[in-house]
Amino acid sequence: MIVSVRDGSLHIEEPDNFKAFSFRVPIGATLEDVDAVRFDGEHAWISQRHLKDWPPRRSDQDWQNRLNAMIDYARSKAWVDEATQAIRAHVVRI
Repeated sequence: MIVSVRDGSLHIEEPDNFKAFSFRVPIGATLEDVDAVRFDGEHAWISQRHLKDWPPRRSDQDWQNRLNAMIDYARSKAWVDEATQAIRAHVVRI
């Protein structure tokens, strides 16, 4: 799953790839916190709520179940901020 922000909205590429999780940023773009994403210098932290509410898959129960499994795996690796419920993502510059 590749996440990016376009025009202030969350965009997901490869939404059925639950084996990889990254945040794509154009080279030269500044990393500014937005409602769905915050940055800590090395990683992006993506809001679980925004992922789960992503309009194309909001009512797709199978996709939601697979997303929850990915989140559970991330939690087992300490890649979930329990205070904010955000998931850590690797930042990829394109």
